[in-house]
Amino acid sequence: MIFGHDLHIHLEAQVARISERHLGFAYTHIPEDKQVPLWNLLGGYADILEMWHD
Repeated sequence: MIFGHDLHIHLEAQVARISERHLGFAYTHIPEDKQVPLWNLLGGYADILEMWHD
C-alpha cells in the first residue's frame, strides 16, 4: 500500500534489493483509476529505465 496526501493505493509489486541503499520495484498490478495518481506521487522518473553502474 502506498500513502500520499488523500491517496491510498493497494497494489502488487516485485521488489529486489539492488544494493545496500537501493531497492527496485516492478509493479505487477495497479488499479486503473490509481495509475495516474501513483505516477504523480512517484515523480516523472518512475517509469524510466536507467542504466545501472555498479
